[in-house]
Amino acid sequence: MKELLGFIVVMAALFFGVGEFQGWTVGLPSQLPVMVYKSDGTATAKRRLTTAKELPFEMTGEVKNGSVTVRAFHQTAGSYQAGKQAGKERTIFEETFLEGQNINLNEVFKNGNGNYRIDFFFDEATGIFNVKMPKGSEL
Repeated sequence: MKELLGFIVVMAALFFGVGEFQGWTVGLPSQLPVMVYKSDGTATAKRRLTTAKELPFEMTGEVKNGSVTVRAFHQTAGSYQAGKQAGKERTIFEETFLEGQNINLNEVFKNGNGNYRIDFFFDEATGIFNVKMPKGSEL
């Protein structure tokens, strides 16, 4: 039991020690909460709409340090059978949250069928963020 407790203490010290110098990000947007500690980086969530015409998106959390930028993109899908080229990807949403701000986004992207990509940019950010989007099978 002592060995296990010692191992846990050493791992926790390493985890937060590395976090102080490089930061860390744990979690997958839309599947698990994203826990961020002094991190510079990007996380991405993607969905392809084939039958649905709109994509609901929710994000909650508090930026305890740094900033978080949420940017959504849409691209019309191409079709090999119809000989249709994929459209140009374009930005459909962008918002930045700074230290101390609460994030409470509840958006519905109504750009029709196609590929949606939502990027989360962390700049020295710290916080826990929950992202809700329908699963691919629900679209």
